Amino acid sequence: MNRNPLFSFKLMLILPALFILLLFTLYPFILNIFYSLHNLTVFNFFNPPFVGLRNYLRIFTSADVFIAVKNTLIYVVAAVTWELILGLVLSQLFSQKFPGRGILSILVLSPIALAPAVVGYMFLLLFYDLYGIIPALLRLFGFRISILGNKKVVLAAMIFIDIWEWTPFMFIILFAGMRSIPNELYEAAMTDGASSWEIFRYITLPLLTPAITVATLFRIIDAFRTFESIYVITGGGPGSATTTISILVYRSFTSGKMGISAALSVLVFILAFLITQMTHKYLFSRSVAQ
Repeated sequence: MNRNPLFSFKLMLILPALFILLLFTLYPFILNIFYSLHNLTVFNFFNPPFVGLRNYLRIFTSADVFIAVKNTLIYVVAAVTWELILGLVLSQLFSQKFPGRGILSILVLSPIALAPAVVGYMFLLLFYDLYGIIPALLRLFGFRISILGNKKVVLAAMIFIDIWEWTPFMFIILFAGMRSIPNELYEAAMTDGASSWEIFRYITLPLLTPAITVATLFRIIDAFRTFESIYVITGGGPGSATTTISILVYRSFTSGKMGISAALSVLVFILAFLITQMTHKYLFSRSVAQ
């Protein structure tokens, strides 16, 4: 059977990219699963004893892991939901022409240009009890709240930071999707006397569903991996109030429990996969219904 020369040429072009993908994505993932089935430490790195599912049994029966999973799910759901809402609002706002739109768009997009560690140090200075601007403003209005020391407030503060940093990402994707909607549809709807809400609900939102799906799935996956800003600001504290699975992965790794760390990493993947699949099915069913 003669192979199509064009197919062979295309295959040759993608082989380097495929090799890099397998080398830096699939191989580490398989290796991580292998490590999670062994009692890997710094002392037996080259010959770790096989323990089967013991590492998984330890993490699934650990109270610390339960708290970390709960914090992670609250963090991801709250942050991504608000980022989606604000991204939609900003996209709708910037689709209109108004004075200063260019300068304002630069200000809105600026947080995404900062590294997460930089964002962490910046908000650490803002939230610090002794000389932070935000606690000082709260004291002016009679509120004496230790933002970083209060277990009931600190996770909400971390969620706020994530919303501030990553709403621009949602805005970029949703705004691009909104710009791709033909103006003729809006003109026809306005001619028929449709209100702004009806135009948004029956034209903008259904046609924007693919962009919403892509942006939401990307943010869910990325939010599960959030580490730098939380570690810089609270280190997972006070107590375990802001301890996420990523924080536990780091703690297990730095304490030499690499097998446990690998098992926790697999847990992060499983949770992210399940949440993204449920989100994708929900958004897809909504788009079909509309």
